[in-house]
Amino acid sequence: MAEPSPRPARPPAEPEAPEVSPDPSVTVPSAAPAPPAVSIPVAPVAAGPGIEVLPLAEETTGLPASEALPDLLQDPEPVDAEAAGRLVAGLPAVISPLPDSAVTASSVSASDETVTASLAATTSAVGMKVLAHYVAAFGAVGLSGTPATTSGDATVQTFYRGNDSVIVTIESAADGLTAYTLRGLFSAGA
Repeated sequence: MAEPSPRPARPPAEPEAPEVSPDPSVTVPSAAPAPPAVSIPVAPVAAGPGIEVLPLAEETTGLPASEALPDLLQDPEPVDAEAAGRLVAGLPAVISPLPDSAVTASSVSASDETVTASLAATTSAVGMKVLAHYVAAFGAVGLSGTPATTSGDATVQTFYRGNDSVIVTIESAADGLTAYTLRGLFSAGA
C-alpha cells in the first residue's frame, strides 16, 4: 500500500462572509457590529412659527483700547538751563536719576519743536541693575528699547516712543562706582 502523499499547506483562511439564512425570520449574528447611527443637526433656513432665530453676536476686531500713555514732557517750552551737581528745573520727569545716585550734571534746552534733556550721575549699583531700572521705568511710560550694545567699558541702549527717544549710557567710574548718562530728545509739537 502506498503511503498517502502529504497534503499541501493551506493558505491562511480569509474572513468568511456572514452567513445568510434562507429563512428571513432567522437572524444570524454578524462578526462586526454595525456602526451607530449619527445625527447631524441642520440649521433652519427661515424662521417660522415655533422656530427661534438667535441674533448674530456683535463682531469685534482688533485689540481693546489701551490706557493713554502719559506725556513725556510736562513743559513743552522749558527755559534753557544747565547745572553741575543738581537737577535743573524743567527737566522731563522721565529723565530722573536712579535712587541713591549722585547727580553730576543736568541740562534742558528747547528749540523749535524739540526739547533736549540730559542727566549725568554716579551710583554704587552695578551697571546691569542701572540698565534694568531704566528698562522697567521707560517701559512703564511706553518707551521701547532696542537691544543693548557694549563697546569697551560702555553699555548703550536706546529707547523710543513715536518721535521721542532716550539714550542710556553706562560706564565704570572711579572707586567702584557706575557712571551713567541719560540723553533725551523729545518732540514738543502737537
